[in-house]
Amino acid sequence: MTTETIELELLARKDWWSFFFWVVFFLLFSYFLLTNFTTIKLLNPLNIENLLFFGVGLAVLIFSKTQILWMLTGKIKLKLDKKTLTLVKHFFGFKSTKFYDLDSIRNIKIDRNKKSNTYWGGNGFRVSDRNPVVLNFDYKGKQIEIGDKLANFNADFLLKEINTRKN
Repeated sequence: MTTETIELELLARKDWWSFFFWVVFFLLFSYFLLTNFTTIKLLNPLNIENLLFFGVGLAVLIFSKTQILWMLTGKIKLKLDKKTLTLVKHFFGFKSTKFYDLDSIRNIKIDRNKKSNTYWGGNGFRVSDRNPVVLNFDYKGKQIEIGDKLANFNADFLLKEINTRKN
């Protein structure tokens, strides 16, 4: 059993095609939402339907903005010692920390990333996905996935190190 601590800093994947899509989507949807809400507000009194429309539109804008900010500023600091795996997610000045006790990790394996294809494109144009695998494990009844939307994620190395410390 090894006693050393491993610390890795994994940056968010810079997928410039997706970044461009989310920026254009954010700008167009903002324009659509503001012009429609202004028209609705001028023509009709505010009612529950108009507020729901605006609320859903605002939620979509917030989601697109988080996608843009994650690609620009997101990173995960991973720390692996004798007993715990610690993930600290940094996102636009905020951070959240999750601790996983190595003794409670079960069914650890490398899986194909179900959220992404091995490529994307069309009509003969193909862009290879940079991270087709993730590390999955069960932890206290929950399925945990590490590696999605991260650049240079080495699932083989992490799996080997976790298994070394567990045994």
